[in-house]
Amino acid sequence: MMNIVNIRKCFIEFCFLSSLILLGVLPFWKKLGVVPNFLSIVIYLWTLYRPDLMSRRIFIILGICRDATMGYPLGVGIIELMMISCVVSLFRRHVLEKGFWAVFLGFMLFTVMNTLLFWGVLTLAKGGMLPLSRIIRPILANILFYPIMSIVSLKIQRLIDQYPKKAFG
Repeated sequence: MMNIVNIRKCFIEFCFLSSLILLGVLPFWKKLGVVPNFLSIVIYLWTLYRPDLMSRRIFIILGICRDATMGYPLGVGIIELMMISCVVSLFRRHVLEKGFWAVFLGFMLFTVMNTLLFWGVLTLAKGGMLPLSRIIRPILANILFYPIMSIVSLKIQRLIDQYPKKAFG
């Protein structure tokens, strides 16, 4: 059973991750022609550095929210988030032993693979072949936003860690 501090931590986590989904529906992304997948960047980072913040329950809730918000077929977001967690967990130990550049290179490889898988799932769900050329911009956007999201993610992790100290003085 979860105590009140854990519930509050989960609430902070959910609000932050949900805001990343909502960030993707802002109108200026349409003008740029690409929406970075902020959620996958943070899930990658948290699966590497803070697996204690990742749970299947949150993946299900966030996946459904993302599908509904972005207009994807229901279940695609859940599959994507579960795959991110599973794949990153497999090479977590090896990447962390190497340092920042290995983590960043791992993210670049991961984002290519994740985008290809997401494209494949959407292609199957839509019933027609989506143009493969449409995956280049999201890959580049995710790689460019990685450093910014790393900093934001770290600040949120610290907020989550400090919450009980602030709550009980």
